[in-house]
Amino acid sequence: MSKSSLGSDAADITDEDRQREFKASFFKDAYIIRVRLSKSIQDTMGYKSFMLSNGDRARTVIQRVLEKNLIEDEPSRYQLMQVVNQSKEVRIPMDANVYYAVDTTSDQFNFLLELRAAKLSTATATTGRGLRKPFFFRSPSPRTASM
Repeated sequence: MSKSSLGSDAADITDEDRQREFKASFFKDAYIIRVRLSKSIQDTMGYKSFMLSNGDRARTVIQRVLEKNLIEDEPSRYQLMQVVNQSKEVRIPMDANVYYAVDTTSDQFNFLLELRAAKLSTATATTGRGLRKPFFFRSPSPRTASM
């Protein structure tokens, strides 16, 4: 090969190609995700970016989001969801490994952090007609000892 043919091959590789190749090798076991807070937490339209590695659990990711947004609260009060498109959201369980729970079909990894709904203990009872009807449990009240 002549020098001129080597030079033309090297000239075909752009800086953009080199950056893309570097990102692909550097982020092989990581994603960059964008997380925004729901309006019930903070009334902002912006988002913050986070690097998500293959060992990150939802509790850790939520804690980092809260810290970066200067919110001092328990991660267990929040729910992390991936917004795949306008009509699809994926709820990430608290103990899940977020890296493996990510839906990789979209180009960008957009997430939403929202407050969890208050939970009531529920059970289902069967009515006389075979219909299922939920009912709620209350915490047992302390009993007083009678002598």
